[in-house]
Amino acid sequence: MKRLILHIGFGKTGSSYLQSCLAIDVTGFREEFAEFLKNIEHSVVIFSSEFLANFDPMIMEEFKRDVEEVGYELYLICYVRSVAGHAYSNYSQRVKRHRYTESFYYYLQNEYKVPFTGLLKRIAGCFEKENYTIRNYDLVRGSCGEIFCNCYRMLMRSVINH
Repeated sequence: MKRLILHIGFGKTGSSYLQSCLAIDVTGFREEFAEFLKNIEHSVVIFSSEFLANFDPMIMEEFKRDVEEVGYELYLICYVRSVAGHAYSNYSQRVKRHRYTESFYYYLQNEYKVPFTGLLKRIAGCFEKENYTIRNYDLVRGSCGEIFCNCYRMLMRSVINH
């Protein structure tokens, strides 16, 4: 069976780098994406989006059925990072790009929300353990190429195992 790998690209975990390496640009999600998959001749496809971090479990279940109907097994990979590193990176981006002027302490106390917990629960509720991987971005930070290499290794295992 062919494999579709969904990469959930949390902000500040190297996802933009991976997306630029893969150069995937898919507009539309359900019918258009299913049609897109039908026309792909590769045994493995990676779809990466930061918007996937907000997936609705019911819609994901429907999507899994749609993907299986066109002959793909759905697999998910997600990078997370330490809460402290994520908070500081988000804060720094706000300061640089949005001219944020509050202190880091204020940001932590009043605005920062830990983003990973809800997603990890939704992943565990929608996917069997053998159909997802959670990776620690902090282990490869500073070498964004390692993120791409990790995904590539998963692809190679997938091709060999199937």
